[in-house]
Parts: sequence; structure tokens; C-alpha cells
Amino acid sequence: MSSTCKIHPLKPPFRVYFSLHTSPNFESTKGKFMKGLTEIKIQQHLDPKWKNCFEEMSIEYMDHQTILQVKLKDHAQLHGILNLIRDLNLTLISVHVAEAD
Repeated sequence: MSSTCKIHPLKPPFRVYFSLHTSPNFESTKGKFMKGLTEIKIQQHLDPKWKNCFEEMSIEYMDHQTILQVKLKDHAQLHGILNLIRDLNLTLISVHVAEAD
């Protein structure tokens, strides 16, 4: 995450609801993390002032959603992105692994 991205964490209570979907050809194995090209959908369009927070990702807009695409390296990176979405008070719609490594 960029050092120029300044956010002030929200105070509880806050809620983040999301669902995790994998492609049908991805074999899930207990203990293994799903990594690879991942699509994250957020409700509404991302305000341009927050784009620098998502610099490692491609950003697309469809209808009233923002679609972030990122090649996940590990579990910590996914948690960092989800924490950023929470801290920016964005509504997470879904996380979808499009291409597994």
C-alpha cells in the first residue's frame, strides 16, 4: 500500500460482509491459500482520491460498482486489501479468484 494513502480507521461498530468464490477448475485443498488473479467488487464507484491506495490493482467501473483486479501473492495481501476496504468505509460485494496459481 502506498505511503501517500492516509486513512483514519473507523471506530467500531462496523460490518464488512463478503463472500469468497472460486472458479470451478480450482481445486481447494485444506491448508492451502487461494492465490492468483483475484477480482474484488465494491459497491458504488471508488472516489478518485482513494485510487492511490489501490495502486497495485487495475480499477474498472461497471454499473454502480468498482471492480479491482489484483494478482494475490499470499493471504496477508488479501487481508491487507480487505482491511483497507473496511478502513475506507467501502461496501464489499464479493471476492472472486479468477485464475488460481
